[in-house]
Amino acid sequence: MQMKMQVFSIALVVALGSSILIGFTSTYDSLQKAQTSFYRDANFADLFVLLKRAPLYSIQEITQNPAILDVEARLEYDGLLSLEGFDEIATAHLISIPDGDQPRISQLHLKMGQLPSTLALNEVVISEGFFNEHKLQLGSLLSVNLNGKMTQLKVVGVGLSPEQIMAIPTGSPMPDDKHYAVIWAQQSLLETRFDMKGAYNYLLLKMASQASETEIIAELEQKLNKFGALNVFSRSQQVSHVYVNEELKQLQVQATILPIIFFLVAAFVLNVVISRLIQTQRSEIATLKALGIQDIIISNYYFLFAMLIVFIGNILGLGIGIWIGKAMTSMYTVFYHFPVLVYELNSQRVIIAFLVIFAVTLSALFNALRKIFNMSPAEAMRPPTPAMFHGFKMEKSLWFQSFDSKIKMTIRGLLNQPLKSILAIFGLSFTIVLMITGLFWQDSMDYLIYAQYGISQRETGQIQLTKNLPQRAVHEIQQTEGIVEAEGYRVAPIEVIFENQKKKTSIRAFPEHAKLQTLIDEKLNDIPLPLGGIYFSKILAKQLGVKSGDTIEIRFLEGRKEKFVLKVDKIIDSFMSGEVITSSKSLAQLLKEDQLINLILFRSMKNETILYSKLKEKPLILSVSFKDSALKIFEDTSAKFLLVFAGILSLFAAAIGFGVAYNNLQITFSERDWELASLEILGFYPFEVFRILVSEIVILLFLSIPLGWIGGWILSKWMLQKMMLESFEIPFVMTPATFIFSALILIISTFIGALLIFFRIKKMDLIATLKTRG
Repeated sequence: MQMKMQVFSIALVVALGSSILIGFTSTYDSLQKAQTSFYRDANFADLFVLLKRAPLYSIQEITQNPAILDVEARLEYDGLLSLEGFDEIATAHLISIPDGDQPRISQLHLKMGQLPSTLALNEVVISEGFFNEHKLQLGSLLSVNLNGKMTQLKVVGVGLSPEQIMAIPTGSPMPDDKHYAVIWAQQSLLETRFDMKGAYNYLLLKMASQASETEIIAELEQKLNKFGALNVFSRSQQVSHVYVNEELKQLQVQATILPIIFFLVAAFVLNVVISRLIQTQRSEIATLKALGIQDIIISNYYFLFAMLIVFIGNILGLGIGIWIGKAMTSMYTVFYHFPVLVYELNSQRVIIAFLVIFAVTLSALFNALRKIFNMSPAEAMRPPTPAMFHGFKMEKSLWFQSFDSKIKMTIRGLLNQPLKSILAIFGLSFTIVLMITGLFWQDSMDYLIYAQYGISQRETGQIQLTKNLPQRAVHEIQQTEGIVEAEGYRVAPIEVIFENQKKKTSIRAFPEHAKLQTLIDEKLNDIPLPLGGIYFSKILAKQLGVKSGDTIEIRFLEGRKEKFVLKVDKIIDSFMSGEVITSSKSLAQLLKEDQLINLILFRSMKNETILYSKLKEKPLILSVSFKDSALKIFEDTSAKFLLVFAGILSLFAAAIGFGVAYNNLQITFSERDWELASLEILGFYPFEVFRILVSEIVILLFLSIPLGWIGGWILSKWMLQKMMLESFEIPFVMTPATFIFSALILIISTFIGALLIFFRIKKMDLIATLKTRG
């Protein structure tokens, strides 16, 4: 009870380490379990093939390979969607299912309603995200432009698919449940509307567990090339799967690195507290040893004392960890559409957390007791030899002699136990390290949003066209009421080959003197378009190991599927895309065709209601997206997750700062209470006594700040590299405000701990304290 504040502060550090380990790992387990069970129950495809048009009889040739267990063909198309009461433009991604039945591969999980009836071609199943976002009901009617003809569809079911755990529109880096609906319609409906009777444009495959994925993909490309195969890819490249796996990767990094830091701090604090507690009780230990009490019995007392701290810390950590896990899982249910995603506490994770901190405590206890037990009882009963300060050359120096007695006492106190002082500096610096690791995310996200949406992307929105069109399509869009300015771009699917590595991506051709979307360098200055060459985005360059000046091979995945060998002129910062960049003129010369476009960027006036209705009337528009909507989605998804994580880490860092600072002050006070009481007897005021005591921690505090800044910068950069997403790059940015704020939090935490010690000094019983050394 006399050490209740110390016990609580150490237990708090233990609790934070346990809670991070339990919270993040159990969330990881819950998310991974939901993914695995959904993939298994839905018979998720292993391979995917996107084509222009292929006859159904071509499947027979594919199934001759014994490594391919099952093949299912379907139709996929996009169309503009109109919904009563919703003026904005939405896109419907239509996927065919067998009439009145489930597909064999990538089956639907019905959350509500039923599958479409065989005789009702206009009945459809809609994605859960869009259904919930617009508060639809079973029986709601939708109007979708199917191949230039408006078709009314009736919602009879709400479904989930392993391919659409995150509903991500084509060409977008972010999910969008508000403007993007996945609709599962009957095969007969899409065959009729798109004249695809006896044909397909999408293929799903299941392969044997021992099959070579690379060999099967090469074989499929060879066999289906004559039918206009645009892309053959594995599950590891499927967009929704990539997003979920990247989130799992981030959770795994967080659950591995952060608990280690917290447990290191806990080990440090426990070691210091128990060591110095035992040092102050060395005479009592020696007396017990002289009376014949065995070392194991004496150790048991300190072991129980340490275990009490660990027990309190683990109970607190279990509660906080469950809260963190439930809160994070609840956030994931909003963005990830699984049949079942509930927080499950893994008992193994709890046991691991308990065992780790138990091992940490035992090591600290053993290290503390070893020195005392090695002493003979007679030696241990003598008080420690007083420190000899006059042997230091510093004592005779003029600068030291110029200090008053209080400053001299402070410096001597620090130098008397240099190892203790160094360890205290490292302990305090951990607060800065963790605080910076949490705070820098806000700096990076602010910079990313400013660079991407404020500098690089200057348009209001973009229009995806159904096919490649001449440049005059830009003029037609520019004449639309509400459009102020428009520019045409060309985006084509390609495969990049470099040193036996292959990566499917796209090439984006910019118009000459582009204004609505620009290329920027690290200083956010505009970069001119390449003259006849290509630029690589930094994301793609890292994935392939490409450097400026390297020669790469590009294979186009549409048209004549031509191959070209090109030189990479420059690596550019393109935070939210992994594309190859060139100019429209260069691409046209390369392909020996006119400067065609399939993407139009535009700038519009504020009132966009009229614009929405005008664009919906144009038959060759596939989809329309607006920058403000994309920015909001980004802030509500990836940015929100990262900032919640940063907030938790910052709060925990402040708690560690208090724990380390308070324990250091409390232990110093316990060791020097006799000296401090003597000073009060000699006429020092309580505040003067407190100032002598606290001046040591103040010096240690300001020495720890630059060390914490350096450690925080290194750890933050390393964590960012480990947590880097494939879909977009988060720049490493750290502002001076982050360094200042992290130091301020440590200073405040230390001040609170010092305030508690000041109240103890005011209440100190001088006579009783002096008698303890009698």
